[in-house]
Amino acid sequence: AVLALGITSIGGPEKVVERINWMLAGREQTNVDSNDDSIVQLEGVEEEEVYQQIEDRFGFLPVRMLYIPDDVKFLKAKIGDEIQGIDMTYGQDDKVSIVYFIQPIYRTSSYGIDVEDEAINEFIVENGGMQIIVKQYFVEEKNITRWLAEFSYQNVHYSIVGMNMEKGEFEKIVKNLYFS
Repeated sequence: AVLALGITSIGGPEKVVERINWMLAGREQTNVDSNDDSIVQLEGVEEEEVYQQIEDRFGFLPVRMLYIPDDVKFLKAKIGDEIQGIDMTYGQDDKVSIVYFIQPIYRTSSYGIDVEDEAINEFIVENGGMQIIVKQYFVEEKNITRWLAEFSYQNVHYSIVGMNMEKGEFEKIVKNLYFS
């Protein structure tokens, strides 16, 4: 399994546990931080509205995914003000195909990815002068292939996880990222 996780100095261990449970639960849920309503789940909105909310809340224009496969649609987003992290989910119905993590990088924060599965392939995809690291994982017990692309741009860390898609399709997603 591939897990992307951002942690700021605000919060504590309980926020980490909450964030992990929130991302791994695998069922539809609404997540609201009981302290200050800082985690917002956006469903039934357009992808463009999420990008606008990111700009309004965090003050930066995120790298956009200009290409997603025809049978994949934007499903929902989770925006956490306190932890300043964004998760955008794409798929078919409730079957997730792509998860896009956006995490601003600050001096008082750290960013980590926990990968239990062993990478079976790693390569670089170039896009607009950026060298984006892509790793392929095969999850034997579930018989699925996962792809992970990671890069940082203008003090923001990005991770894209693609599930059950061909290498060429995932590469096309990465090659069609728009850096503003």
